[in-house]
Amino acid sequence: MVSVLLVLCLHGLALGADPPPSVDAVLDRVAEVHADGLDVGTLRTVALEGVTSWLEQRDPSGAVRILSSGEVERARAEARGERFGVGLEVLLARGYGARVLEVFPGTPAEEAGIDVGDVVVGVDDVDVQGLDPAAVRRLLDPRAGRALKLQVVAVDGTLLEVSLEPRTYTTPAVTVTRGSDYRILRIHHFGRGAARSLQASLGQVADREALVLDLRDTRDGRPEEAAAAAAPFLSGDEPVAAVRIGPGQVRDTLQVPPATRWTRRLVILVNGGTEGVAELFAAAVQRTDAGAVFVGMPTAGVDVVPDWVRIDRTRWVQVPAARLVLPDGSTWSHVGVVPDVRVQAFSGPVLLPPPAPPPDLQVDAALRVVRSP
Repeated sequence: MVSVLLVLCLHGLALGADPPPSVDAVLDRVAEVHADGLDVGTLRTVALEGVTSWLEQRDPSGAVRILSSGEVERARAEARGERFGVGLEVLLARGYGARVLEVFPGTPAEEAGIDVGDVVVGVDDVDVQGLDPAAVRRLLDPRAGRALKLQVVAVDGTLLEVSLEPRTYTTPAVTVTRGSDYRILRIHHFGRGAARSLQASLGQVADREALVLDLRDTRDGRPEEAAAAAAPFLSGDEPVAAVRIGPGQVRDTLQVPPATRWTRRLVILVNGGTEGVAELFAAAVQRTDAGAVFVGMPTAGVDVVPDWVRIDRTRWVQVPAARLVLPDGSTWSHVGVVPDVRVQAFSGPVLLPPPAPPPDLQVDAALRVVRSP
């Protein structure tokens, strides 16, 4: 239907006829004269599906899709560092469960006494230790609109049973994990203030400490913040971190602000969940001669900045509003940022009984690299 209408409009233009009517006017007229009494609302839905399908064919990155109003609001909130859930970040391992990596302040998980290093072994009375990580992730999804009943083995071996009601909370841009001779800065998002938080955290790293930046599963935020956050790791003669190409191919350079240069060893952790503006940060650092070593798996390969166009009261279409490229014109689209040392998070099932933590092979590899002479 949409293709026929477009052909008719183009044919009219070719003959020098009057400008074609609007799409809405055409759909209204088709519904009016069609012998089967078509509903104009249905025609509009079909037309939109046709436009979306055409956009998807032109851009196979997955940026084009139909979203609900709730999904759009959640995407915007996540870019600001807001989350909905119980306040846990976990490491999933088949044969083990979910090891708690982060407990965010002011969240149900913190209020219930869950701590870093604890292991979730059951969700809603389902033993998750033998489940595939994808199945555990579905059980832990807070969007089902229900409380999560968790069975947790604490670091000291005691069993804790809690019921957590998901709610909205704010995630800090950067959190810190300290070991005896290392510091891991986990970047959760590049929302407003992320660059300032990262630079403040860098200033607290002791000379004797090895440094790892963890960008795994980081995707949300603002390109300007990602460019500013990369400033300490770029050479002094790098005026821009990337170029944003918007509608009409308008180019906008993302300037690198002044920052204290990081001159010591650095390892950056990435994986397939490192996406979008986080890839901008990683790609900008990797192209310089900053000496950073990347460990993990290739990133998602997404170079688009999305925006949302409202369709009706409940639906929106997400479109790529801009693309990000490096100053030399190269991009990480579809390929991703490829690490120097490829390491999977797990090599197979983990058989250690709780509360012994499952190994994070990517972190272990990063620490070996950053500690090496």
